[in-house]
This record gives sequence, structure tokens and C-alpha cells, in this order.
Amino acid sequence: MERSNDTEVDQQAKEFIEKSHQILVDSIESYFKSGYITSLAKMLFYAGEDNAENLLSKLDQGTKEKVLKKYQKLISDENLKISDPEILAEVLPLFHKSGNSGNKLYNKLSKIASNDLLLKIATCEDEFFDVEPVVTMNIENETIKFTDLLFLDDRAFQRLLREVDAQDLTVALYGANESIKNKVFRNMSRRAATNLKEDIEFLGEVPLERVNETRQKICKILRTLIKREDIYFSKGSL
Repeated sequence: MERSNDTEVDQQAKEFIEKSHQILVDSIESYFKSGYITSLAKMLFYAGEDNAENLLSKLDQGTKEKVLKKYQKLISDENLKISDPEILAEVLPLFHKSGNSGNKLYNKLSKIASNDLLLKIATCEDEFFDVEPVVTMNIENETIKFTDLLFLDDRAFQRLLREVDAQDLTVALYGANESIKNKVFRNMSRRAATNLKEDIEFLGEVPLERVNETRQKICKILRTLIKREDIYFSKGSL
């Protein structure tokens, strides 16, 4: 009798899974009907009015009319910008899949712009973010990396250290290469360097995400100091 009950439960479970699957299929159907139209309209919005006509011409007439209707609604919103989260959430995955993100995108940009120009944008990102957020964020993140701190002379490095929180510095040096560590220690008092070494040693395991976020925080401080002309920065030879 117990085996019969088990069989019945198994059948109920199978039927439940099949019905549950239909819920997801319905979501896919809904996206097919209208969701992707909204996605295309947001991508079109990001591309801008100058490119809209050309992009729309790539669509069949039925899809074109639906996308155009959604697009016109977007451009009628005077408060909506291409840097708004709802727009970026749509285009960022596309750029990532197409290889236009991270170091790959930066390599392309560095071939058409001088280091000085990229540094200017990286240190004044607020001025350009609403114009082209993806490129601006990329330049901001890629132009000055944590390892680039090695390019600072000792005086500039000491100026930077005065702005960095001690705990942030400890986390940022977790797993850092010896060149960076030695440069930090060399630009501190002997006592401060000893304390920092002990803090790093007893830090324990730190998630890579936290380390990277802390390093980005220090890089942001450096960009601020460069913008204020408190520090001179140039990627010369080491």
C-alpha cells in the first residue's frame, strides 16, 4: 500500500512540474509578444535620434511599427536619459556579449585617443556620463587601475595615502603584488608600516569582490586628487 502511495505522489509531482513549466513558458510568450519590443526601443533610445532611422530600417515592417511606437513614448519623456538605470540595464548585457566592455572596449578606445585625453575623461567623468555613460564608465575604470599607483612618485604617493582610510588600505593590499606593498611600506613611517603588515597578516580571507571594490575606491580618490591638480600623474616607464 505504501508503494502505491509513493507512485501516486511521484505522478502528482510530475504533473506539478509540468504545470509549473507552463508558467515560465507563458512568461516567454509574453516577452515574445511585447517584451523584446520594449528592449529594442530602449536600445534605440540609447543609440540616439541620429541613428534611429538606420536601425529601424533593419527590422521587418510589423516589428518596426511596434518598436517605433515604444521608442516615441520613451523620447517623449523629458526626464529620461540614456544614463538612467532602466536604459543601462538593457544595453550593458548587449555590449558585454559583443565584446564592447572591460579591457576589450578600452583597447579600442585607446587606439583612437591619447593617454592625456583618456585621463582627462577619467578624472572628469561627471561631465561626460550623461552624454555617453558606458564609454565614460569604461574609461573611468580602466584608465587608472590599482597597479598604476606604481607610476606615482613618492611625494604624490604620500599625498594619496593621507586620503586613504587605514582599513581600506589594508583590504586593498590583500593579495596585492609585492611591488605595490613595498611602495606603500616605503612611504610610511616604520611603525605605521609594521602595524599595516600585521593588519594584513591577521586580516583573514577577504572576498575578491570586496578587495576590488576597495581598490576602485582608492583609484577614485586618486582621480579626484588629479582633477584638483594636487597630484601629477603620468603612465611613464617604471
